Amino acid sequence: MPVPSVLVVEPDAVLRQFLRRLLERHGVDTLLAPSAEQALVVLGRDEGTLRVVVHGATLLHGDEARLAARFGRLEPVRQVVVYGGGAGNGSANHRGGPFDGEALARDILQALRRRS
Repeated sequence: MPVPSVLVVEPDAVLRQFLRRLLERHGVDTLLAPSAEQALVVLGRDEGTLRVVVHGATLLHGDEARLAARFGRLEPVRQVVVYGGGAGNGSANHRGGPFDGEALARDILQALRRRS
């Protein structure tokens, strides 16, 4: 059985790599995309193992908003977890305030359990 994976969409390369290390430390197979456009390419190539899409709240602003909105609608088996400040998209996983990597990892693990 293929291992479920998570796609992290984050334009900041340092934060993107930090999130990969954080999730892999928790045993999560992690794919990375620097933009919403790249994330859609990854999602289009997925063969059914991608269970959760993670992106920062700032991805919901500007021209990428319509692409970010598609993440949760491409396939009903995917959860969307939003992190960081700014206006959320209604996700129960949205957290405002200071960045808390361990809390984000817990949210992602919980989302994986809901869909596995």
